[in-house]
This record gives sequence, C-alpha cells and structure tokens, in this order.
Amino acid sequence: MYYGAMEKFGYEKRDILIDRVKDAQKSQQDAQEEFKTALQRFREVVDVDGGTLEQKYEKLDGELKRARIAPRRSTIASRR
Repeated sequence: MYYGAMEKFGYEKRDILIDRVKDAQKSQQDAQEEFKTALQRFREVVDVDGGTLEQKYEKLDGELKRARIAPRRSTIASRR
C-alpha cells in the first residue's frame, strides 16, 4: 500500500529502498564512531593494559581497514 501510493507520486520502490539502505549505512557508521569514542574515553578514565588481546585487536582492525580500502582503490583504478 505504501509503495503503491508513493509510486503514484512518482517515487519508485527501488529508489525508496536505496535511500533506506543509505540511511541505515550512515546510522551504522555513526554508531561505530560513537562506540569508538566511548571506548577511548573509557580507556582514558581506567588505566587498562590490553596486553596481547589488544595487540591482536589492533592487528585485526588494521587488516579490516586495509580490506575496506582495497576495493575502493581497484574501483578508482578501473575508472581511469
């Protein structure tokens, strides 16, 4: 019913869903940043030695960041 009414006003279902996915991605990114900030504040207040667990986390986090950047680089390279 909703999509039918929106289509009468010229909005395609596909476009509505795309906007919703983009909004969800933005919301997830915001929550992720907020969590990181809260974790940093917690670490400032509490003197925590993460030890080997923290080292493994940092390693995995770095690998994740590189994995996220790699597809962007290949996409940009293919556009040239």
